[in-house]
Amino acid sequence: MALRPENIKNIRSFRKLIEVMDQQYSQISISILIIHLIMELASVVLYVWTSMHTAAGSVSEFHWGRIVFIFEVVLNIIFFLEWILLFFGESDKRRYLLSWLSIVNAMTSIPMIIYGIGALVDTKWESYWVPMYLRVWWIRDCVVVLLDYPQVARYMVDITREVCRFLCTLFAVMCTCIGTNQIVQSCTGEYISLYNSFYLMVVAFATIGFGDVTPKSTPARLFMIAFVVVAISYFLPLFQRLAQIGRQHLHYDTYNSRGGKRPHVILSGTFTELEVDIIIRNFYAGWRKYLDIRIVLLSPVEHPPEVKLLVNLPWFRNRVVLMIGDPMKDADLKRADAHHADAIFLFGDTSSAAYYTDYHLIRQSFAINHYDGELPQYLFLRSERHTKHVSSYAAGVVEGERILHHLLGLGVAIPGSVPLIINLLRTYQPRPFNTTLTRNWVENYELSLQNDIYCLTIGDSFKGLSFYWLASLFFKQDVTLIGVITTKGTVL
Repeated sequence: MALRPENIKNIRSFRKLIEVMDQQYSQISISILIIHLIMELASVVLYVWTSMHTAAGSVSEFHWGRIVFIFEVVLNIIFFLEWILLFFGESDKRRYLLSWLSIVNAMTSIPMIIYGIGALVDTKWESYWVPMYLRVWWIRDCVVVLLDYPQVARYMVDITREVCRFLCTLFAVMCTCIGTNQIVQSCTGEYISLYNSFYLMVVAFATIGFGDVTPKSTPARLFMIAFVVVAISYFLPLFQRLAQIGRQHLHYDTYNSRGGKRPHVILSGTFTELEVDIIIRNFYAGWRKYLDIRIVLLSPVEHPPEVKLLVNLPWFRNRVVLMIGDPMKDADLKRADAHHADAIFLFGDTSSAAYYTDYHLIRQSFAINHYDGELPQYLFLRSERHTKHVSSYAAGVVEGERILHHLLGLGVAIPGSVPLIINLLRTYQPRPFNTTLTRNWVENYELSLQNDIYCLTIGDSFKGLSFYWLASLFFKQDVTLIGVITTKGTVL
């Protein structure tokens, strides 16, 4: 992919070139990143291979070998040039110069280049030790950046990416401690291999202390003391976070509709306990056939404890599934089995009434339409002017602004009509009841599940009372009285 002429004119600095590559030509930048990652891995692997075949007792007895040494020098020249280019691309150059990655580059690339120049004069320069194991921090940085690319992030759930970041950090810290312990103990006492150094680090961190492998020299023992202090203070918070991730993994399960045999709908958004209660109770009270449909609540953040308790009730336990995920990611839509879903409802952040939340909701809708264009979408937008973006494919759009304006105008024209309409909006398929028949309360309840308008026979003690008094009495029981059917079938 080549840069277009109009984009070249707007590039005034190397930093701008990097931004254009990342934002508009991410395929090129991700390819460069993968190549750099492979070179970093090759550099560390060559160091490990040389260390295992060379029992170095001092920093001048690390025999690289001619071919390996030349290869390491070439790689470090490339690393140094890349570091210079990134330095000129950074806005805060002082901060980047003092960063840990820059220090690692100064401790590895610069000495290796100096030894490479010296080897042109005397071959003894090929036997000097360089801490190339520190390049694992550049490997860790490459992997973390790679996980944030859209080409990778869309196929991975957030919890998987967080676990990968945790493992990369753990790997980098352990490799640093293992390599440093090996060189300190080998140069101040007897030689220790990388395997024994790794074994010693794990045993020391686990506070087991078998005693079969121990540091022999005073500097090595001081290093082990520092390692234990740093490991306990640094690794414990990481493992605590890993335990939290393990608990959250319960909500990262995959819903299986068995190829559509278990119908379900997806509700995406950030909900409170009251909102979830209203949504699912009205959903299952609307129509009898809805009782066989599962609800998948997909939220970008962890569900509140009140919501977890609510869906754990016997009535909802096997009907409502909690998931953490983003509908903009194919991996999360696949976990929710969106291909076999009957519909998806996008609510967004229900706690915010700002219009800019519609933009994020529209982006989610575009991503879902790209994932499965046949999946019916129902959106709740705040502003009516945003409906045009999704009207071509959305199955339905509810506009909060339009509803509020209509209710406000109707409330001014006909006072008292707004509460009546709000209750009528909860009606799905009203059916007239035959009030002349006598039914027990179970039959009345079964029939009332089909709609939210109840037609009940009042007792003789209520006859003769005014409509206002009856309405007040029912209102105390959270029931809205909207009419009275006389014995002649007329509605008052």
